[in-house]
Amino acid sequence: MYTKEKSKPNGTMPAVSIVIPVYNIGKYLEKCLDSVVAQTFPDIEIIVVNDGSTDNSPEIIARYADKDSRIVVIDKSNEGLAYARKSGIEAARGTYIYHLDGDDYLEFDAIELLYRKAKEEDADMVVFPFSLDYIESGKSECSIEIADEHFTNTEFFSAIAFSKAHWGVWSYLHKRSLYANGVTFHKGLNYGEDVFLTTQLVYFSSRISVLKSKPLLHYIIRESSITNSRFNEKKARDIL
Repeated sequence: MYTKEKSKPNGTMPAVSIVIPVYNIGKYLEKCLDSVVAQTFPDIEIIVVNDGSTDNSPEIIARYADKDSRIVVIDKSNEGLAYARKSGIEAARGTYIYHLDGDDYLEFDAIELLYRKAKEEDADMVVFPFSLDYIESGKSECSIEIADEHFTNTEFFSAIAFSKAHWGVWSYLHKRSLYANGVTFHKGLNYGEDVFLTTQLVYFSSRISVLKSKPLLHYIIRESSITNSRFNEKKARDIL
């Protein structure tokens, strides 16, 4: 694994680390990276994990890294989504972490709004609304509207169980310190990987806040994505 890291000029730690796993998504990657480098909140580091891509993703990543000193590039052999995120987390230095899939993109003020909410309420996690964008049909719909403004960990588990909140790791900002509790990663787990990680992060969170705002993330739904691929034995094992 090769890491190309650039330090901030004054040696201080960034407020937020954005971790972006990438595997053969060159068609969508530029829009994702454009949305991140243009964030209105500048105190970020952008950790892009190339998980052994064989398309033009590495070239796109290198081009953006040359232009923006906040970008940290991790090139590694392909081990799957869970370990790509693990590599990004291990390199992260921010007080907060946000996981962004490389084929999705953010509203330009997303990190500013989330960080402000997290600091105001000293929240371990801040969850927020997003939009589901269907590439093939061109349709878009909003995520579940979360009724409450604050949750304990058990209350949030209950909300998820009754379809009143989401599992997706891209639907919340969270403290990096949560990983010090012994959060683990399941190598090779792709389908349901976010459930496995979110369960642990929620368990170790004492205060979960809800940001009431416009949708801040565009979650792209593709026919070829892991979630929408045909059910097979690998998916069954992942669920188990």
